[in-house]
Amino acid sequence: MQGLVAVHKSIATAPVDSIYKDSIRAGCGGSKTLLSAKDPTMLSIWHVYGEQADSPMNRLLTEFNDTVGKEKGILLNVTNMSNSAAIGSQLQDAKAGKPGALDLPDLFSDAPR
Repeated sequence: MQGLVAVHKSIATAPVDSIYKDSIRAGCGGSKTLLSAKDPTMLSIWHVYGEQADSPMNRLLTEFNDTVGKEKGILLNVTNMSNSAAIGSQLQDAKAGKPGALDLPDLFSDAPR
């Protein structure tokens, strides 16, 4: 999987395929992890790659969930699909807690501008 993903808590960007690698390094010295296949960690993600339900990005996320994510205990849940023109304001509304706004995602992916 390739693309840019930003983590809303740190506004850092990283390739999608490094999400797993970075998450396992979060343990003590990279040798321990809090991840568990029996009790998976669910992360919400917004993206702009196809507003239809069967978008290529959704297929990649499903593949991740069914393979590495299932094995390691990381599941990605698409909670919003938008377009590049709208996702910025949707993120700002979520961050500000505006009425009717969606919850801020754990991850989002947007096309470079």
